[in-house]
Amino acid sequence: MAVTLLVTAIGLSSPSAAAPPPAVQPAGLERAVTLITGDRVQTSPDLRQVRFVPGPGRKNVHFSIHRTPGAVFVVPSDAGRLIADDRLDRRLFDLRQMLNYDDGLPLVVTSSGPAAVRVSKAKAADLYAELAGTHRSAEPIGKIWLDDGRTAPPAASTGVNLLVVPSTDAIEYDVQRWPHTDDTPQDKTVAYTNDGDQPVPLALEAELTAPDGTPAPESAVQLSASSLTVPAHGTAEVVVTSNTNHTGPDGQYTGRLTARLASGDTLTTTLAVLREVESYDLTLRHLDRTGAQTSGYYDFLIDRDATEGHDGSQEFLGGDGSEYKVRVPKGHYLLESVFGVYAESKESIDLVLPQLDVTADRTITFDARQAKPVRLSVQDQRAGNGFTIAAFELVTPLFNRGGGIGGTGDPALFVGQIGPTVPGLTSTLHSEFGVGTPTPDGEYIDSPVLYHLNWSKLDGYFDGFTKAVRDSELATLRPTITAGAAETTAAWFAWRISPRIGIDFGETYRYSKLPATPTIRVTVADDFRWQPQVRYSGSDRLGFTQSAVTCQAGRTCPSQWGDTVVTPVAADARLLQFQSFDAVNQTDLSRAGDVLTLSAAGADGSGHVARRTGTFTVSPDGGTRVKVPNDGTATVDVPPDEATYKLDLVTVGSPLGVSTRTISSWRFRSGTTATKTALPLWTVGYRPAVETGATHMLPFELKPLLGAKVGPLTTVGLQTSTDDGATWQPAKVRGTGLNRYVAEISTPADAQTVSVRTTAADSQGNTVDQEIDQAYRLHH
Repeated sequence: MAVTLLVTAIGLSSPSAAAPPPAVQPAGLERAVTLITGDRVQTSPDLRQVRFVPGPGRKNVHFSIHRTPGAVFVVPSDAGRLIADDRLDRRLFDLRQMLNYDDGLPLVVTSSGPAAVRVSKAKAADLYAELAGTHRSAEPIGKIWLDDGRTAPPAASTGVNLLVVPSTDAIEYDVQRWPHTDDTPQDKTVAYTNDGDQPVPLALEAELTAPDGTPAPESAVQLSASSLTVPAHGTAEVVVTSNTNHTGPDGQYTGRLTARLASGDTLTTTLAVLREVESYDLTLRHLDRTGAQTSGYYDFLIDRDATEGHDGSQEFLGGDGSEYKVRVPKGHYLLESVFGVYAESKESIDLVLPQLDVTADRTITFDARQAKPVRLSVQDQRAGNGFTIAAFELVTPLFNRGGGIGGTGDPALFVGQIGPTVPGLTSTLHSEFGVGTPTPDGEYIDSPVLYHLNWSKLDGYFDGFTKAVRDSELATLRPTITAGAAETTAAWFAWRISPRIGIDFGETYRYSKLPATPTIRVTVADDFRWQPQVRYSGSDRLGFTQSAVTCQAGRTCPSQWGDTVVTPVAADARLLQFQSFDAVNQTDLSRAGDVLTLSAAGADGSGHVARRTGTFTVSPDGGTRVKVPNDGTATVDVPPDEATYKLDLVTVGSPLGVSTRTISSWRFRSGTTATKTALPLWTVGYRPAVETGATHMLPFELKPLLGAKVGPLTTVGLQTSTDDGATWQPAKVRGTGLNRYVAEISTPADAQTVSVRTTAADSQGNTVDQEIDQAYRLHH
């Protein structure tokens, strides 16, 4: 079962045992990583969409998500406690970090001693199983962390192979706790070893920088000597004394000890000491749902007062048993505790204390019995639960942070909020059901009925949630998903778009037998919209997205997918922005100054937006041709003088069996602009009837790009071909409205597809010539 997470600035599918259809991932999930647990995560480049796929034999694993300003953690439930115990590196679950490792993972593994290894993802999963205790080895693993190179032996800062080396490249002094009335100096010794045959003199100096970037008081760091002579094949030592009993500000002090040789080469040892800001002891105790003490938890502390200069948040906290103590700076916090973090755990519990004010030593007891169950059912008794997730988000002027728990196959989830809420705390609960027999991994394929259920809470976290959902409360979507090409499969997906809650989840449902007309029942609310996608299999994985669904409860809203002409460029290809009801045009063909922006999204006859991969060619009269791909947003520098340009866009390939290739050519004049200006281009859209015989009418419309300054159309023509462009026949065209036309098409009785070529020109000399091979199929 594949769950996809959609987050601001932040799952589950596995093959069935019986040869499932080709996997189709939602649009935009272009990158993938395999976690050390063996679970796989697919993500979009901006990390807003994340799809979690459990590894082999892990279909029942629950998971949690945690979003911080610098990281997006997706943590299987059995890994959380290992992270809290400092036995497993949290960075191994940070998508921002893991996207840097395409193949093997560089790890440092501790058993009898640390060993740096680079292992395949499969081998990494074996190491994790040994660490988690599900696999046994002769030499038990104690710790696994990411090898970022800092475990390597230090080298001289000049890169020169020197004969003198320091005993350490870094000194970190013990934390000096607030208040600082009793701080005492701390001594650390650095020994320099000389492997040469001659003594080596060293000039020494040390410096520290205060948290505010200013030099620390002179008394903050002192040396026992300002120079040393290291004897041949011997050592010499210097004592570096840190003294935090001074008038400088509280916070982290960093600096360096520098030893300079006569040659000018230097040996550097970094220095760090924390002069603690006003802080207090926070004691946290944990009880399970029987009231017994438990170590099966980990905690997240979120600083609600965080600034760019100071953030007291702490992640993956835990102790040896049910209770531990942590030092916390004075401030206002949100505290989350996640229970059920062992492999054998049958339940996941998430408790959130939104308002934790630390102005003195405090003790907090998290009692899992305070959490209430999440229990959902739907009217269709045939339907089984695919997944359920509860999540929260805290939004402040500086950052967004989030957390939550989830699982597949009717998971046992318990959630609760302790005490009053705080501004900016919202939550969402998302659950999906499918009719049919799920695969061994819980995936519903070719399901005739789906439920997309979502509820929001705008003033805090859910305190449990129980609901028996009736069909009359829901809107019914009835998509007809078609494809003309043999062996083509499709996947249905729907995002929840909300301007007030910036985290969402969803599942991809595959359909191997097309056409398919599933019944999809969805919750409706004023504070969100559904934005469906249909993505087809094939070499170019063509996908369509509907801008928004406004279907009301108790009503059925049909839609048609994949059966009409797919144009390469749509003038108005607007989709809702995530976390906004504002629609943004996905087509951007414009000029700003002397730079052309080229990004085209097309659409089918129903207005579903599709981005076709292809190639733009820019050809200024008398200038150099430039080719750029249409796979995002490309820019091309052009001369400032006004000139005539020819712009071509070619797309090839389609799994639909229609619109297999498009060739679009525009001619227009353009010169430098003071502001961003749409290019004066015309687009063509078609809407063939569902039933098309040997003689039929083809409605089409020409539209200028949004905001483009064009003239009235002066000529419009349309030709058709039923032999893949070998011969072309002109069609009789008549106008039906402003820039709207209908063409009378006559085809041989045995024709299967119709290719279309449309030409047009306006009074300002702008022209378009668009050819679409096998634009649509005939239904005799």
